[in-house]
Amino acid sequence: MQLCKRCKVSKCSLLNDLSLFTYCHIIRFNPAYLLISAERGGEPAQPPIRGFRSEFKTIQLAGRTQGVFYNGCGASCTALVEWQYQGVLYRVTMKNGREETLVQIANSAIEAGPR
Repeated sequence: MQLCKRCKVSKCSLLNDLSLFTYCHIIRFNPAYLLISAERGGEPAQPPIRGFRSEFKTIQLAGRTQGVFYNGCGASCTALVEWQYQGVLYRVTMKNGREETLVQIANSAIEAGPR
């Protein structure tokens, strides 16, 4: 069984009760492409400094959940969708990600409910 390095728990336990953890990667398909994480008491993304090539906006997610979409570009682009629920900051991050794709992943997680 693989262990979450920061949480020192199995991925199975992680999916059962996120309320126990400060920060964990829930799913990592490819480190360079998609990351889904949860952080208790996490700080949400802030609008970027002027001059950076980026997009930052509030979005509506499933279940009347308010979220944020951010896409920042430097050498490559990284997009994220994040939302908070019961004191936990959830984030879906994808290299060269599209808003529609990230919203679909976030909505799927929200609609699936607690584990």
